[in-house]
Amino acid sequence: MGALRLVGHHFTPHAEQPFRRIGWQQLPEFLVDWAVMLVCWLAVQSWLRRPRAAAAGARGRHRWVWPGSVVLMLAVWSGYLLLFWPGILVRDSWSSLFLGQGEWPMNNHHPVLFSLWVGQCLRFAHWAGGGTSLGVAIFSVVQAVVMACVLATVVSWLWARVGRRAAGMALLFFALSPQLGMWSVTMHKDSLFVCWVALLALLFTQAALRGSGWLTRPWPMLGLLVLLLAISFSRNNGPYIAVGIAALVVLWTLPGLRGASRGRTALAVLCQVAVLASVFWVQGPLYRQWGVVPGEYAETVGLPLHQVSWSVVHGQATSEQLLTYWWMIPPDRAREVFNPAIVDSVKFDRQFDTAWLNEHPEEFMGLWRDMRAANHLSYASAWFGLAGGYVDPERFFTRFDVGTERGAGHFADELPRTNLFGELREENSDAARLARIAGHVASWPGVSLLFAMPLLFWLCLMAAARALLDRRSAWVLPFAPFLLCVGTLLLAAPVTDFRYVAAGHVALPVLVAAAWLMRPVREMRPEHAD
Repeated sequence: MGALRLVGHHFTPHAEQPFRRIGWQQLPEFLVDWAVMLVCWLAVQSWLRRPRAAAAGARGRHRWVWPGSVVLMLAVWSGYLLLFWPGILVRDSWSSLFLGQGEWPMNNHHPVLFSLWVGQCLRFAHWAGGGTSLGVAIFSVVQAVVMACVLATVVSWLWARVGRRAAGMALLFFALSPQLGMWSVTMHKDSLFVCWVALLALLFTQAALRGSGWLTRPWPMLGLLVLLLAISFSRNNGPYIAVGIAALVVLWTLPGLRGASRGRTALAVLCQVAVLASVFWVQGPLYRQWGVVPGEYAETVGLPLHQVSWSVVHGQATSEQLLTYWWMIPPDRAREVFNPAIVDSVKFDRQFDTAWLNEHPEEFMGLWRDMRAANHLSYASAWFGLAGGYVDPERFFTRFDVGTERGAGHFADELPRTNLFGELREENSDAARLARIAGHVASWPGVSLLFAMPLLFWLCLMAAARALLDRRSAWVLPFAPFLLCVGTLLLAAPVTDFRYVAAGHVALPVLVAAAWLMRPVREMRPEHAD
């Protein structure tokens, strides 16, 4: 943590050399960072081992908590629908509209089921006599209802297991967070994905409280299988997260094979294996049979492309290597547009030849391997430029995206230019001002902790380590979905973007509750037993 904080502090993306020199003169700074992180680690570990009082505020299930939470969240979020009518359309949204409408060949760059769902909303709107605007509005409403139902489940569980104060704070957080309010009406795959991660964390917290035998019961296991499917088909890194989760669950439940419930445990293991096998079969052979076109090769090699470009700009490259690189983009042009924090500056440049990269994957990977020997530091720096922000404990980042017409095509003429208040979509509108105010408030001390996903990653890692040290492996599971989500990002290294790790923001009440519940319960004195 100290080393990553030091490197992140000296990373200056807009400088001619992105990293200021780091040498022995930074040793005192590193030692200070290391000492601060060590104190934080020991403090967290001490708190996790300290006995807690029983959840005296927990009141069991209440029939009005869940529907009341749904109604309150939808009532607050409806304001965002009015401001951003018929919904917030970001760059990925236009691709989903073209795919759902059948104007582009179906591809797996975006989740296929998501594109099909968008298409069904458009078809229903046209059947009902409306147009694209009505279809987008239908999508926004359905997505908001699903999100409210999922988050209301979290609130209801907190009411039952932790207490009404915790449930009330979580409800206010869900309802008043501008990030969640805007995401409820944003057409992208991440809005629902983060909800499935929160539900998984909740399911595993309940399982840790009840024991491994509870998770192998029919209804909890059915819920786990459904969530594994939901995560797998919600985002492209979903199947790998699902594999990691299933592996941890199998390891945790394996001792049950020696007990009286070994039949049920074996069936649970087989069901998870069957579900994951079906996921890879559907997304592989079945998609090809249905004519689903694979995503562009250029979209899958963002990190290698960034490492090669970094080496061309700041590292070493032979004339032969530069000649091969020239087929994609002239080196002088790459040096002009290169941004160390995002690969899109090169990949989406007007002079970049995407077709050559898609048609010559072997030549490109050969170039990447040849340049690696002389550019180890450049390759590591390029990785940190793309993914280092996810693990730099000092970083926090938000993204209040109000949408764009970039890539809209003919859909831009089919959508209203004003919201339901009659305001034009421009920089001075109330919607744009709301996003700017939300971004400013999110940077305040204290509030920024809600968006400090790298710090949350390390805290979850600390809690999981404590569970392993105490030999209570069950408590690793609640933190595993978010840790695996970040872990896959560190391997794939996409651009550092809040939406890729927003699962931690949405699951925050569950993760905090899990960290509190995993602490041993303080034994009550006999006179207070009643």
